[in-house]
Amino acid sequence: MTLMPEQRKFLIEERIKKARKSMRSAENVVTSEPGLSARASYDCAFHILVGLFLCDGIRVPATHKGVNERFYEIYVRGEDAIPGGIASILGELETDRNIDTYSSKIEEQLTIEDSEKDLAMAKKFFTVVNALIEERINKLDLGDKQEHAPNEALIKEVLALGLIEHKGKESPPKIYTKTRDLVEYHGKILHVGDVYSVQQIGKISLVVHMHDNLERIPQASEVVKITYRKNEKAAVRPSDRENKRNQEQSR
Repeated sequence: MTLMPEQRKFLIEERIKKARKSMRSAENVVTSEPGLSARASYDCAFHILVGLFLCDGIRVPATHKGVNERFYEIYVRGEDAIPGGIASILGELETDRNIDTYSSKIEEQLTIEDSEKDLAMAKKFFTVVNALIEERINKLDLGDKQEHAPNEALIKEVLALGLIEHKGKESPPKIYTKTRDLVEYHGKILHVGDVYSVQQIGKISLVVHMHDNLERIPQASEVVKITYRKNEKAAVRPSDRENKRNQEQSR
């Protein structure tokens, strides 16, 4: 599912709220229940990081390990490394969370010193990442008004193809003519022309992919995942969702 700017902003704001709530929870029990506080400190870092993923259009991995690995891949080892000396914080917080959640050894139980250290790290992580989110949201606002303004002539052209039926008072298809970096578009290719292809990404939503921006031209009726990266041709791959659906149907 491709998120539109207003949807993305709402989800980002919800993650920031969850991160702040977790931070307050960690503060409230930092001396009385060190283990519970440590888990809440990790939750604070986790939620604010998910907010950054959403802000940058990055799919959130299904596991905590996956989130940590993605964090290191993009924001620690990648070109856009996060400043502020927070590279190791998420891993350290996850380690203490796992100790409190899974360890039954008395000698490994977390202390007040541990929970206070974790809370301080979570606050530092939150401050740095939240500042990045605010910066990116401001740029997203600018992009919405300028770089990602719809191509009205192209919208009319695609509408004339009649790829999705709508009658009477039904809403016409939503057609997106500008794609975004770090976003994955899943769906069936409904039209392949000389210059662009049209993909259905929702019940009444279409996105136009210019062929010059793609590493290969998809085929009509092909169900694909098209992933845009900065300064690269967009990758066109068979959709993971379609593969999963086919596997389930074959069982």
